Amino acid sequence: MAVLSSRSKWLLQQLVLLCVGCGLVGKSNAQPQSDLFTLVEFSQATIVAPNNSFVTLPCTAQTDNVTYPTVTFLQISWYRNGLLINFMRGGYYQGIQRLNKSEYAITSQLGILSVNQQTAGVFSCTARGQLNDGYLQDLSAWHNTTTVRVAVAPVITGDTQVTFSEGSTATLWCNATGVPQPSLEWWTEDNSTRLAAKNFSSLTQDHSSLSLTVFMVHRDDSGKYECRASNMAGITRKTQELFVHYKPIITEISESQLVPVRTNLLLTCKASGYPAPQVTWLHHRHNLSVVDRLVLSHARDGSLYGLESDSNVTTARVLTTDGGQYTCVASSDVGHQRRHVQITVQTEPDAPALKQESDVMQTTISVSWTEPDFHNSSIVDYDVQVRDLDNGAGGWQNVTVEDSVVRTRSAMACNLDPFTRYAFRVRALNAIGYSDYSNPLELQTQPLEPAQLEDVTAVAQPSGTTVEISWRIPNDWDMSMGVFRRVVLLHRILAFQDELQRTEFNVTARNATSGTVELRGLAKGTQYSISVLSNNGFFDSQPVTVTPITGTTIPGNATMFTVTPLSHERLSFDWTGIDDGGTPLTRLMLSYKYLETPDDQQSWQEVASGDLPLLTDHTVVMGNFSADTAYRFKLTTRNAKGKGRPSSFANVQTPPFQYPPNVEIANIMPTAITAVVQWRVLGVTPLVPVEMFEVQWRTETSLATSKFFDATPGRFDGKITGLPRDTRVYITIRAHNEYGAALNFSDDETVKTEMGLPGVPLELLVLGSSHDSANISWKVNLDEEFPATQLIYNLVLDGGQSSTVDYLVNVTANAGVIFLKGLSPTASYSARVYASNANGRSTSYRLSNFLTSGQPVSSGGSPLSISSAALTTTTVLFACSSVWLNLLMK
Repeated sequence: MAVLSSRSKWLLQQLVLLCVGCGLVGKSNAQPQSDLFTLVEFSQATIVAPNNSFVTLPCTAQTDNVTYPTVTFLQISWYRNGLLINFMRGGYYQGIQRLNKSEYAITSQLGILSVNQQTAGVFSCTARGQLNDGYLQDLSAWHNTTTVRVAVAPVITGDTQVTFSEGSTATLWCNATGVPQPSLEWWTEDNSTRLAAKNFSSLTQDHSSLSLTVFMVHRDDSGKYECRASNMAGITRKTQELFVHYKPIITEISESQLVPVRTNLLLTCKASGYPAPQVTWLHHRHNLSVVDRLVLSHARDGSLYGLESDSNVTTARVLTTDGGQYTCVASSDVGHQRRHVQITVQTEPDAPALKQESDVMQTTISVSWTEPDFHNSSIVDYDVQVRDLDNGAGGWQNVTVEDSVVRTRSAMACNLDPFTRYAFRVRALNAIGYSDYSNPLELQTQPLEPAQLEDVTAVAQPSGTTVEISWRIPNDWDMSMGVFRRVVLLHRILAFQDELQRTEFNVTARNATSGTVELRGLAKGTQYSISVLSNNGFFDSQPVTVTPITGTTIPGNATMFTVTPLSHERLSFDWTGIDDGGTPLTRLMLSYKYLETPDDQQSWQEVASGDLPLLTDHTVVMGNFSADTAYRFKLTTRNAKGKGRPSSFANVQTPPFQYPPNVEIANIMPTAITAVVQWRVLGVTPLVPVEMFEVQWRTETSLATSKFFDATPGRFDGKITGLPRDTRVYITIRAHNEYGAALNFSDDETVKTEMGLPGVPLELLVLGSSHDSANISWKVNLDEEFPATQLIYNLVLDGGQSSTVDYLVNVTANAGVIFLKGLSPTASYSARVYASNANGRSTSYRLSNFLTSGQPVSSGGSPLSISSAALTTTTVLFACSSVWLNLLMK
């Protein structure tokens, strides 16, 4: 075996390494086994390069100063996808390897001549060498790799069309892949605007997609949107189409309108929506059906994103039944809308109706009528016609109407014949045409004033209340005056200017030319003015006046005669309605009988004759009749013609004798010398009223004394005076009327009068005291019924000693002061004070206590205590005179 020198060995190793690096000497998949070298310029990364581009990858391996001298051979090796790169196969090249001994490093580059799918991959480098003539090995670990990728143009996927409902949230998605990851954008269809997030939309992007969200999407948002994906490999575009469904909207419809009858009608309805709406018509809520006179036509138009539908209704020769409400309905899968059209068919007006209330004169007739239904076309004129019904077969003639006939709805026919029948009719005109004529209205003109009656006479009848009138129709009465229907009488008493009284008498006999009538109910013996007239049912003729005088008769009886008892002996006689027979009454006779006596045993007795007033209506009161007696009365009249018939009988029962009612005493309120007596009346209200009350009093020893009180409505009391004091008094009462006193007094009521003593002094007050004197003020009431005239005093010394002497003070005023003198010093006194008058002293006294030294002390007495708090001054001024009394102690 040949032995190689050291130099030869080194060259051989280089050749082997070169061969290995070129891929000629095999390849190794072994992983580095040591990390003596560190890769300092090769970091983990990804490089994307365009297709067929040139890329270089640097690699530097570094060690320390200890390891580096032991390396006998060193180079950089490159791996792709874990396989050693064979540079001989092309596509790659390795740059010059440089050693940097000062830094103990080696540097090299890998060049990728044309990046494509075959040359790209995951690349790594390592330091490879030989230590101390050992074996060739990797000296660094594969800590880092670099990925080289080929750029790929973007690819966009997703829907090409999306559909949303109006008002919802619409989202358009753009999904794109590519190397590197492409950037995404949304553009408008015309590429004029790049879309950005706004208040009505948003953009959201994740790793490979970009969504465009439109809130409350509107139909105007419909259209094409372009998604753009771009990277270094290029730009890719894809269009996505947005369709927005929205409810149908009726955009145009015919207006409500008035349509003349028998003309043509065209209704149009247009609606828009997506999807395209279907348009139909309803009439009175029912589907419109096709008939001979009706044509339905439909059309559709519009853009891709909003379609319009048309529907037309054409009706030939419109009838009244074609009026009403038409409804256009636009509907689709997403909703519907309705709109209405009101069609009012105009026709000729209805026939007017003539009113019965017409103004009929002798030669003119005014007629009026109610406004007819003009069927939505105002009336512009009326046509009025008249026809003569009495004078041959005349035709209808037009009546001239005023310009205001539409407003007044009346017309007047002139130059008519009096008392002639006419027929009227009227029709109305509007823009469509004339109505039918109204039903005819027959009217008759008034006649002329009738002629004056002839041969008028008046004859008074024996009854005295009736006049017979005779008359004759004049020969010149003709039909223009109408028919002679009645005789009219206007009468009044000639001597008075009273209002004329009208009396009408119908003429029942046809074609009567003369006759008589009776005017009744007249006053007897009176001259009347009577006007006689003819009447044709419309007018009175000129009068013919006669002045007859009615006859006289004997007087009649009273139409009412009554008798009413006023008391047991007085009666009231009332009569009315006596007929004096047309001449003054000369006598009235009032007669009576007793009912309890048979008629054959008595005759009528006259109560009065010449004393009665000669009046036809009167009331008279008469007396002196017997009490408790039944009478029958009659009233007889007489005048110059003779005696009249008596009145009907009037029966009456006089009541028993009317004593005053019983009275009882209700209450007595006595004083010393007076008493107020109250009483009440017993029983029902008497027929004869009470005139006075008699109150009587007496004592056990005195005679009775009476006092009379006039009866006053509502008052039942009285005051008696002069009674004895302190005495038992007996009081009774009875009533009086116009016939006398009651039979009995009431039961006695007993009371006792008072003494008439004065009251106890009102006040007793010690004003001040010294060792031997005191001032005492007093008050009394002088306004009481029996006032005090004197005050009586006595003093009581403490210990029971009492004065036996009463001291008097005359009272001339309501108050005064007593000055006491000569009192014992340092002594306690009590002063007793009585009030006194002519009837005696008061039943009690007033007491006042005081001391003659120091402050006086006041204590209560009967019946009033004196308060020591009142003793605040020693001097009192009174308006009255002061009375002073010197009282000496004995």
